[in-house]
Amino acid sequence: MTLISYNKPLMATKVMGNITFGYVQFIMGWVMAWIYVQRARTFDRLAEEAKA
Repeated sequence: MTLISYNKPLMATKVMGNITFGYVQFIMGWVMAWIYVQRARTFDRLAEEAKA
């Protein structure tokens, strides 16, 4: 969030074609959240098996 607020020129830097770094950061946030949820499900399953 700090990059978005204070470093607008960086967020406007074009990465590929018309895709800016800001878009890439937004997409990576969603990807990281999805990976976290997948890993958490695995850990939850392992915790349930350890209780049994």
